[in-house]
Order: sequence, then C-alpha cells, then structure tokens
Amino acid sequence: MGIKTTLICGWCDMKRRIMKLTGITAYALSTAAFAFYARMQLSAGIKISMAGMTVLILAVCSLMCVGGLILSKNVDERFRRLPMRINLCVWFAMYIVLLVNLTILDRNSRLLMPDWNMELLKMYMSRSFNIIPFRTVTDMFVSVINGSIPFKMFVYNIFGNAAALVPTAFFLPNIFKKQRDFKTFAFTVTGIVAAIEIIQFITLSGAFDIDDFILNVSGACLMFKLLDTKKLVKFKKILEK
Repeated sequence: MGIKTTLICGWCDMKRRIMKLTGITAYALSTAAFAFYARMQLSAGIKISMAGMTVLILAVCSLMCVGGLILSKNVDERFRRLPMRINLCVWFAMYIVLLVNLTILDRNSRLLMPDWNMELLKMYMSRSFNIIPFRTVTDMFVSVINGSIPFKMFVYNIFGNAAALVPTAFFLPNIFKKQRDFKTFAFTVTGIVAAIEIIQFITLSGAFDIDDFILNVSGACLMFKLLDTKKLVKFKKILEK
C-alpha cells in the first residue's frame, strides 16, 4: 500500500512538473510571437497584411491564455489567480497600444514635424473638425441615401467608433476595483476619449469630432451596463474566469 501511494504521489508530482513546463513553454512561444509582431510593426522593410497581424495577435493571446490556465491549476493556491491577472494586464496594454496606433500614430500624424503650419491647421479645421453633435452622422447618412458613399463605410464609421472603447468595459473593472462603479468608469472612459481627441487635434491626425466622442463613450458605457445586468451574470463569470 505504501509503495502504491508513493508511486501515485510520484506520478502526480511528475505530472504537475510537466504541466508547469507546458505552461511556461506556452508563455515562451507567446513572447516569441509578440517579438515577431513587434518587429513587423517597427521594420519598414518587412510588410505583412492586416489578416497576418490579426493572426499574430490572436496567437499571442491564445498561447498566453493556455499558459495561464495551465499554470493557474498547477501552482500554489495563493498564486492561482496571478497568471491570468498578468495575462489580463498584458492584453489591456496590447489593446491600448493598438488603440493609440489606430487613432494617433497614423501616417497622417504631424507631431513634431517641421511642416506643421497655420495653413495645415486651417485645412484640418475645414475638413476634420466638428463640434456640432450628430452632424457627421447625419451627413454620412445623407451621403449613403444619395449614393455618394457605400453603406459599408457608414457602418464601419458608426459601429466602429461605437465598438472602439467597448473592451474597456471588460478590462478596467477587472483590473481596477474602483472602476466597477459606473460613474467612475464613465468618467475614466470620458477622459480617455477626450485625451485621444485632443491629441488628434494637436497632431492633426484623424479627426476631432464630437460624434466620435459620443459614440466612443456611449459604446463603452452601454457594454458596462450590459455586463452588469443579471441576465449576463453567467457570461460575465465566464469572461472573468
């Protein structure tokens, strides 16, 4: 009986070590995939399609998820939440980098460029500056009706802006306890969007548009409320796990 117990304990210990090694390997592979992704982004001579970039990002997140799940089940109970919490923080950082890259660091950004002048500012103000609520949305809708722009462009602009800050409704409350209060969350998201719009104006990148502001904040707050409803408690628990 003693030998059998020893063998079982030995097998369990070996299995735990193998699982830990598997989890660490998954993290190592995710790091390599992320390094490759970073090189693609920073290297001017290497080009990759948007689909390829998406696959790389999904690979990084998937490998981290696998590694986190394995390690969380095979480490001391005190540290079982740590791997997935680290994953959450890393994913949030990746999301912020992607958001900044899409909204501020675009090819039209003129931050610290010598050709920034009043002529460019006037052109920007006439083409990409709007402080009248729903003016851009209305103009785009009319353009769709007239056939001036395709319907998919309207959908991309409206729903894209509404969805841009939606991930914050998941990340912020799960990383920061204070963000679980709706008023605090709404204030934070408003500040983030305001900062993006102001930086876009300063750098003359993208568009300074009150409609974008409304859609960004509304989308994030709506998702916060949806995740906070009793009907989605099971879904929220799955996301948290």
